[in-house]
Amino acid sequence: MARPFFPVFFRNRDMLQYMGMEQRGELFTQLFAYADEGVLPENNDSILGMAFNVFRKDIDESLNKYKETCEKNRRNIAKRWNKTLPGENTSEYDGIRSDTKNTKRREAETEEKKKGREVEAETEAEEKGRSAVSDIEKQFFSAFGRKPSREFLQTAAQSGLSDEVIIHAIHRVADRRSVKNPEGYATKIMQTWAANGVPAQYQPQADKYNPPPDEPLADWERDWLMQMQSREETSC
Repeated sequence: MARPFFPVFFRNRDMLQYMGMEQRGELFTQLFAYADEGVLPENNDSILGMAFNVFRKDIDESLNKYKETCEKNRRNIAKRWNKTLPGENTSEYDGIRSDTKNTKRREAETEEKKKGREVEAETEAEEKGRSAVSDIEKQFFSAFGRKPSREFLQTAAQSGLSDEVIIHAIHRVADRRSVKNPEGYATKIMQTWAANGVPAQYQPQADKYNPPPDEPLADWERDWLMQMQSREETSC
């Protein structure tokens, strides 16, 4: 069902700061093709693929709501014009509406049941989502004393990495006490590992998080921290 638009939400802006301008252009080219024609890209770039999946989820949810609205409008139009099948009572066409109060009551009850099912479905989906990231939330809270942002949890779920590896990334950030944006640092680590492979000491078969003592920062980590510190000094 074609639409003249697709949604882009501010909450996904953070995904773009880790992408170059060429990757951003390719991302939106893929999003236009998917939203208009349903074409799925073949992404060899893991960062680009992860960002596409985040935006795609919003497009799919919006499309489903759009279809539901169209179907609801279609039913309302049919009711308004009192369409009937051959052989049915056509008294309504003659301006005689039978049992109007009962009909309205049944419609209200049906609508109420529908809303109830939608609430139950949303609650069930939310509970599943919470259980899926409960270990990650627990480790993040233990490391930083607060819950992670919703955007970080969404990014973690779309990263393709196991919960154990994501927790290693969180602990990797916790080792750097001066980091003021742990979600951003952990996201950068996950993206790097997704693109270049998870280091041996953080592989899922490890029994627990146990990095080498005084493990030096990687080049990209030093650059990232310097960039963040520069931004903080400028904003002061």
